[in-house]
Amino acid sequence: MIETQVRCNCGMKYKSVVGMGRISLLTDYDEKIEGLNCLVRHYHGQDRPRYTPAYVNATVVLRLDIEELTGKKCEGPSQPDPNLPVG
Repeated sequence: MIETQVRCNCGMKYKSVVGMGRISLLTDYDEKIEGLNCLVRHYHGQDRPRYTPAYVNATVVLRLDIEELTGKKCEGPSQPDPNLPVG
């Protein structure tokens, strides 16, 4: 939370994304590896880790085909009115 010197003038910083689309279950072995590689690259910075066939076959991988995507961001409250009393 971001507080200002003016009472009741506070706000939150945030970033949000909302998406709509269709989810599909990947069953093709190579598509599952491609999906897993995307996740590992994003979260761990590794490129092309090795997976055992047992690991890939036991893992559920979903693909989201995005149909709509929106986002918003707020850096905090606007500047207080300098004419308002403080306290």
